Amino acid sequence: MTTGADHERLGPYRLLHELGRGGQAVVWLAEDTRLGRRVALKVLPALGPGSESVLRRFQREAEVTSKLEHPAICPIYEADIAGGVPFLAMRFVDGETLARRVARLGGAPVLGDWNATATFFARAARALHAAHEAGVLHRDIKPANVMVTPAGDPVLLDFGLARADSEAAQALSRSGDHSGTPTYMSPEQMSGRPPLDRRSDVYSLGCTLFECLTGRAPFTAPTLAGLLQAVLHEEIQDVRRLRAEVPVDLAVITATATAKDRERRYRSALELALDLERFVQLEPIAARPETRLQRARRWVRRNPALAGSLAAVVVLLLTAMTLLSYGLGAAGRAALEAKLREQADQQLAAAELEQARQRQAAADRELAARADDLSMRLGTLSFGVAGGAVAVAALAPEFEAVLRAAGIALTGAADVEPAIATLRAVQLRDGDAGRALLGALRNLALLAGEPSPRGDLLRQVGAAFHDAALRPFAAARDRWERQRVDEFGPLLQESALAALGPEQCAEAASMLMRVDGREAIVLALLDRAIRLRPDSFALHYQRAGLALGRASAAAASPPSLAHVQSAVEHLRAAVALRPQSGLARAVLAGALAFRAHLGGDDAGFAAAWAMMATATEVEPQSSLVWLLRADFLRRMPDQAAEAKAACERALQLEPGLVPAQQLLQQLRGN
Repeated sequence: MTTGADHERLGPYRLLHELGRGGQAVVWLAEDTRLGRRVALKVLPALGPGSESVLRRFQREAEVTSKLEHPAICPIYEADIAGGVPFLAMRFVDGETLARRVARLGGAPVLGDWNATATFFARAARALHAAHEAGVLHRDIKPANVMVTPAGDPVLLDFGLARADSEAAQALSRSGDHSGTPTYMSPEQMSGRPPLDRRSDVYSLGCTLFECLTGRAPFTAPTLAGLLQAVLHEEIQDVRRLRAEVPVDLAVITATATAKDRERRYRSALELALDLERFVQLEPIAARPETRLQRARRWVRRNPALAGSLAAVVVLLLTAMTLLSYGLGAAGRAALEAKLREQADQQLAAAELEQARQRQAAADRELAARADDLSMRLGTLSFGVAGGAVAVAALAPEFEAVLRAAGIALTGAADVEPAIATLRAVQLRDGDAGRALLGALRNLALLAGEPSPRGDLLRQVGAAFHDAALRPFAAARDRWERQRVDEFGPLLQESALAALGPEQCAEAASMLMRVDGREAIVLALLDRAIRLRPDSFALHYQRAGLALGRASAAAASPPSLAHVQSAVEHLRAAVALRPQSGLARAVLAGALAFRAHLGGDDAGFAAAWAMMATATEVEPQSSLVWLLRADFLRRMPDQAAEAKAACERALQLEPGLVPAQQLLQQLRGN
């Protein structure tokens, strides 16, 4: 980019102000100086290692969108590279995205009455059908990619993940390229089962309709694993259970568009549009509610073991009735009855065991989510909010509650072996849940400090789970803590690190965090872990926190700006992986503001505030998110009253939140 007298320029475009940011691009309102027209300019902020895939996405978006001509599809005017920076010049669409509209209005009708909503989605579906007819699958339909114009019309945005509906495209899907936004992905897109077809986009548009009708996403989960499990195996709720006033026909249309079994969905976006138009015109819709038999068949497919057990019981009972009706002797009948009763009891016991297994699996996932959330809070309070030791220590009872819920209570030496056995059992049932609980136990050990009897018990349990590959790291760490002798050198050679997996790299990084002079290798180990497991929310969040810490230490210097930029990138990845995490959004807002401050970028502050606004919208019951909002507002001019209100809201949700108490005192003192 070059800087002119009053605005930055990119090629022939004069950049006016930033419109928004996504995971890999910034969108500017710009003026084409050749034609004097305003455009939305989608710009890749920086090129570096690994940028080839992003460039391919830009080229694909330009190629795909150039085939599409429809008033409800945002066209691309030009795709080019200027000074090494690739950009797409698109039609500027005034208005707001459906995501922003839903967040702003909450439970209120976001598009007017039911007819207005149906008309809007009918038009969107017809635009999607036009793309499908041109041989293009969008693959990322979601509220953030549907614009609402001031006239109330839809415009589909961002064909950056689109694929030509061809054999080559299906080959890409078979190879594992199943990008998209998990909350709105179809089950077949999520699982990578080929071939994807237009019904996958119909599902995503149906999920978007669901959110507009109910004010909430079809699936939410605190962890990515939980979200994937829900999309693949759980049914989307009937919209009328969440909002009883939704008309029955509109609920049936939504259920048909979002059916797990794609054979039950509308075969095309046009069929969806036609049914929505029939609803508006008070004509009978083509879709029909799912029957009890269809629901039973789906239940059997989801629970084959349990269904098989119950079916066997029914067969046994029918057999008994049939045989007994043939007049067996009394002794024969008694023996047969006893045998059949025993077999029926065995089958029922197996069914009950399967139900218990499913309940246990759900409980494990819930505990893992609670443990992950507490670890996020601990990291944020330790590195992101000035709360001091009191605020951090206040989390100890919550960590203990999670462990107690898992059956782990450490009151004395006799509890160590049972705790180890319980953790091993959880690991065998669910590896992710086991890792989350082990992390909670180790965090609690850190909070307990050393030396302390409580901390010693926790560390004894944790020691039983030390990875064999990391024992040399643990020995080197112990030597450092006792004698301040650094023996990590040989362990950090590439030949040694190559054998470590992502979790092992992350744990090794944790061991090195307190070792003087090893800050750079800590970041390098986390980067390695992320390359091995790029879909880990926890790794991205942890990496961002360390980068922000280094940025603060470097003060206002080029290295500081580089660390903040790194934190922003990892926090964007975290938000993409867990879009319903208000805490991740709030920390990202702080990082964006930090970057804007270091770069003297006024437009960057606006983007930071826009992100912060979404944080409390997606997670309004989080005291820590409201605290971060208050901390953000107090640094803005003329926002003291708003900062106080946010702080008071945090304390309403959690009266004992020490950083909020301290901040409110400061604000009242001013």
